[in-house]
Amino acid sequence: MTPPLTKGSPVALPSWAAAYAGLNDAALIELANPGLVRRARRLVERVVLISADEAEVMVTCDDLQLRLLPSGPTTTRCPCPVAGVCVHVVTAWLWARAAGDWTPAEIAAATSREETVAVVSKRADRDKPERQARRADAEAAAVQVRAVIEGIVATGVSQAVQADADRLSRAGQGARLAGLPRTARLVAIAAGQLKLLLERQDDMAASAVSSALAQAWACAAADATSQTEAQETGTDERPPGRLIPLAVKWWQAPAGARGLTYYGWDADAGRIEQATNGRSANADLGFTANWEAPLLWGASPARLCSGPFKLRNPRRREDGTLAPASVTTVEAIEGWADVPLEELAAQVNTHAGGKARVAFGATEEPLRIVLPRRSFGFGVLELDEVAQQIILPLNDRQGDHHRLMLPATEANMRLLTWLLKESKALAIVRIGERPEAAFLPDRNGMRLVSLSLTPLPLKQISPTWISRLMKLDQHRQVATSGRELTELERLCGQVKDVVDALCSSGQAVLGSRHRETLTRCQRELDNLGLGTLSSATTALLTQASPSHLLWARFILDRLAVLLTS
Repeated sequence: MTPPLTKGSPVALPSWAAAYAGLNDAALIELANPGLVRRARRLVERVVLISADEAEVMVTCDDLQLRLLPSGPTTTRCPCPVAGVCVHVVTAWLWARAAGDWTPAEIAAATSREETVAVVSKRADRDKPERQARRADAEAAAVQVRAVIEGIVATGVSQAVQADADRLSRAGQGARLAGLPRTARLVAIAAGQLKLLLERQDDMAASAVSSALAQAWACAAADATSQTEAQETGTDERPPGRLIPLAVKWWQAPAGARGLTYYGWDADAGRIEQATNGRSANADLGFTANWEAPLLWGASPARLCSGPFKLRNPRRREDGTLAPASVTTVEAIEGWADVPLEELAAQVNTHAGGKARVAFGATEEPLRIVLPRRSFGFGVLELDEVAQQIILPLNDRQGDHHRLMLPATEANMRLLTWLLKESKALAIVRIGERPEAAFLPDRNGMRLVSLSLTPLPLKQISPTWISRLMKLDQHRQVATSGRELTELERLCGQVKDVVDALCSSGQAVLGSRHRETLTRCQRELDNLGLGTLSSATTALLTQASPSHLLWARFILDRLAVLLTS
């Protein structure tokens, strides 16, 4: 390896290196991803300049030698085993960006790790006033978001008016302009749900709005006290890369709204992408469930499920999901031949579990790919008459047991019977507890079918099953779950009922029944060692303020995610 330059050597970067100074955070995220940029920030002090001339600039990072070339950042290569762009490459870009306007004396001095730290620190001192101003703007925007949300809860979510939704939207826009994209996204979700509640569309419940408000409030509360780098790159709004289809589902709300939701795996960014195209009740009657009709991006569900593809001119909604924009089109469909299903399942399931399930904005229903065990993977269909659910037990290759559930109807019984006996599925895609798609064997390897849209060769079910289902129709019961709640879930549900009632009504003083329920629950939570929720419940008993209600609702949501993971 070329020996490091001696201290004081009059070496400057070549003129072409100035181009790296134009690599802002958005450009770095476009070339890599937010996670790599965050990690690279912590490694940049380890970069040591080895040599610099018109042909190349050579640096080291963690004993790895990297070459920056005049042809641009994308030609930077690292000898580590990671394919493509790695954290060392991004670190070299960050170093080159910072060094783009160093003086020759500064560059000459940066020939050891310790001296590089000193130079970086010196430049950080020069940039400190600007960073402080940005932080002040971000904290002010976060405080504004909190104030608007607390005002809505103080009045009562069910008492909100259009002006409240407008104020919330403006606060979210302020957060975005102040460099808080994650908070802005959560505020946009909450504002959208509040508007649906005001319009009485899609059976939006006040409880769901309270949950969305609590997530946005908690994220803003964290920003108001300490704005970190995680916010700067925490919401990746890049266009999607190569999308691998996971499921398309047709849905219809009780109020009459209906639509199509697409789920895909972004193989470049390592995340699940989602897009929904829908219509409100009695609007566009030609928009109906059809496997071959163009329902999203000018493409049919059949085409969207035919293999990996890329989007031209993609757009995003404010909540971060892909928009069903008319300018967006599907291109470069590749087919399923080169998609390793087991590897895909491992990546998707890792993303859908762990920290991703408790992060701000995490979905309530994780998407998972279940690979059935080759022998005795499927169990026998069961009918839960109390919960009004048909249950298909499933054992996967890791030894985990799953219970796939659909409402107890004749159509769903025929579907699950086909899935059990006819399909020999390679994998089932479940969203929450509901099976939505299946990978089936095909002469080209495999194919993806939608369980709500693909025409399938369903057969009639036995008279015994028809009789049992007809009996259920005659004695229909209301139930929300296909399994009994645990003691802890029951306890959390009782606290949640009180919190939701107070958030909805704006009631600031606890009634005797609410106080009695919270006092008993607080005692049981304390005995179970759930200190955080117990403390939040104690605070409510002291004062049912909007901030205490929102904090308790946020904790309950995160705990519910952990209990169902």
